[in-house]
Amino acid sequence: MIMSEEWFDSQEKIPDHEAPVIATELYRYKRYKPASQQAKKGIKGRWQRFNGYGWDNSPAPVEWAEARKQD
Repeated sequence: MIMSEEWFDSQEKIPDHEAPVIATELYRYKRYKPASQQAKKGIKGRWQRFNGYGWDNSPAPVEWAEARKQD
């Protein structure tokens, strides 16, 4: 993933000539508990996207840069 060294506030700067921009969202891969129905069917987990208040199940992100473990 190519990332610019400089980040812009979307309220202060807009891209020139409808140029595409790279924006980030928070995703996590949440594993199912071993006793869950999904785990019993062999489904290991699901992707979730942060919605500002909590996590919603979501399709997998197209690409991602790094995984950081939260304490």
